[in-house]
Amino acid sequence: MGIHQIKTEDNSLTITTSSGVLLVSKGQTFSLSTSVSGGVTRISDDQGNDITVILAGGGGQLGGILTVRDQDIPQLQSSGYAGLRSGHGGEQPECARLGRERRCRRPCI
Repeated sequence: MGIHQIKTEDNSLTITTSSGVLLVSKGQTFSLSTSVSGGVTRISDDQGNDITVILAGGGGQLGGILTVRDQDIPQLQSSGYAGLRSGHGGEQPECARLGRERRCRRPCI
């Protein structure tokens, strides 16, 4: 996740995520926590607010992982891409129907 460091007038440091979620302010830390809901991991701020979507849009490695999990993979699944990965257009390849004998010209994956 992207972070911003802000030096305050009294020389203390404030650290937020690039999305503005407060992590450190004047020596006080604000923790993040995770929970699983419906089989999906969610990230919450120190007050229990779900900030998963906010962090996904904030860049960085965590933001990228969340974007892939919550947007890219579901889009590919709904577009039928999962059936195309074998190179057989979603159909069962001939070699699979024939007990994995290599009789078709397309690769079996």
